[in-house]
Amino acid sequence: MVKTILYFGFIASEDVLADAFSQEPAPQVSAAKFQKSLIAGFVSHDISMAAVSALPIASYPRSRIFHQPGRSFSIFNGAVAGTLLGGLNLPVIKLVTRFVKAAFHGVRAPAGRPDVIVVYSLHTPFLLAAALAKKRWNAPAVVVIPDLPMHMHGKPPTGLHGLLKKMDDALLNRLVRSFDLAVPFAKAISDDWLPAGMPYEVVEGLVATPDIPVERTTSVPAATGGLPRLMYTGSFTQVARFATLFAEAKDISAELIFVGDGADAEELKRLSAADARIKVIPFLPEGELAAMIATADFLINPRDARWEGGRYSFPSKLFDYVTRGKPVISTRLPGIDDAYFDHFLPLDDTDASTVSASLKTILDLDAPTLMDRVRETGKFCAARNSPHGTVARILEKLPK
Repeated sequence: MVKTILYFGFIASEDVLADAFSQEPAPQVSAAKFQKSLIAGFVSHDISMAAVSALPIASYPRSRIFHQPGRSFSIFNGAVAGTLLGGLNLPVIKLVTRFVKAAFHGVRAPAGRPDVIVVYSLHTPFLLAAALAKKRWNAPAVVVIPDLPMHMHGKPPTGLHGLLKKMDDALLNRLVRSFDLAVPFAKAISDDWLPAGMPYEVVEGLVATPDIPVERTTSVPAATGGLPRLMYTGSFTQVARFATLFAEAKDISAELIFVGDGADAEELKRLSAADARIKVIPFLPEGELAAMIATADFLINPRDARWEGGRYSFPSKLFDYVTRGKPVISTRLPGIDDAYFDHFLPLDDTDASTVSASLKTILDLDAPTLMDRVRETGKFCAARNSPHGTVARILEKLPK
């Protein structure tokens, strides 16, 4: 029976995370929320955890944090005792120091021998440290894979950066071979990337709230023309193409609001300057974001369905959207199981005409139909993706 876990990942106390995210252009809020839900799932099985953690932030100067002090933290009423690794937040340097410190804490394990080792994401320093800890403690190891680093952006990296990424990808694949179980967000990660025959359990995401609130669709104030409001929140990656098609479809009577930042920001701002229906708003802290979302009629995931990385992606923002109690619109990314589209509202982004047709179909739905859809979506996702049930499946797959 599993009673203790050694966890390598990106988690901290709420106040430390909030402060770090306030200094980020594109904070990794979804990653932190997923990990919190995953850890809650382990705790719900009466499992205690020793966490070795780093902040999920970009390197300086993209993040305004130049040096992160190390500190201890405790979450989940003491069920999780963590060490937040400190050091200079500089490229390369932080990776080396992170590995050295994580390896030290992993083989030292002050809480005693762990029953299982869990690593969140394909992060080389943590995988190396976990591999050493696995050898030291002879404990089974699990790696959670939300995405593949080589396929996180629109085009494969080129030049020296591309060479380094390929080398890192090969190292990651080699390290994963020593693990006992993989937990990918999309089945294609197992099909295309994991070593043949490696045990895996697909976990698309987690819905921590069993009772999803249903927000009545909200009319936008008259100052904006009273148009229905479609809202996207998060990293601006693989969304500019949809915004371009939306701008070309002049017959869509709706506002399109992007809240966040990222690689597509400049293109979105250019489109916004030329089309009054499109708005771009910087990242907002949770309280302000919740107030902004309350003004939305729909939450939308418009990531480019043609994107090569979409095969390996199940955007965790979709589950965050579900917990907000709003109708969810999404393109059919290959990594999203078809069963979800009995509940999500499908968006066809083939061209401007299909964007227009699919959005008009959605906008024609009446409020009672949409609220029923929200309720059924919440029930489906909470049943399929509860933290307790998901962790039970993971524990069942561990070697006996």
